[in-house]
Amino acid sequence: AAAAAAMNIPQSHPRLWYSAQSGTPGAMRLTRARAWFSAGNPVPITSTSVSAHYRDRALRSLINQHADPADCSAAVGWLKGFTMNVGGTASDHARWHGEDAILVYDWCYHAFSATDRADLTSRWNGYISTLNAKSWGGSHMAANNYFWGYLRNSLLWGIATAHENVQAQG
Repeated sequence: AAAAAAMNIPQSHPRLWYSAQSGTPGAMRLTRARAWFSAGNPVPITSTSVSAHYRDRALRSLINQHADPADCSAAVGWLKGFTMNVGGTASDHARWHGEDAILVYDWCYHAFSATDRADLTSRWNGYISTLNAKSWGGSHMAANNYFWGYLRNSLLWGIATAHENVQAQG
């Protein structure tokens, strides 16, 4: 806990991969991405999965400085309606779509209402807690792909909701 408390997670969003905090590697990545986009290069919108499609729209919105509210609006609508069944032995949806959902939350943070954020935080805290408690993919199965998917989601969710979520530290 002491090491985690020393992490320098910015107060502002985005926090994942890109950053609004000047002088950071994430801010430099965002500056380069925006320059690339400004030079006429598109942000491709993939259709490999529904979650990837909305993640890409959130990315395009972030890179174009939210100039077109339709991208984040669509991504926010998708995330608000996205649910995962975590009641079984393991969750493929968590591994396949969890990262995309968390990136949408971070990159389109400004487009969520306080109520939306509270609802998503409650829902995702439940997902993360339930998945981390599973015997299949748990910490005793560190070589398992479910373990790594759940760990990735836990870390990303903790960073994306730091300073706003009492469970983020865990």
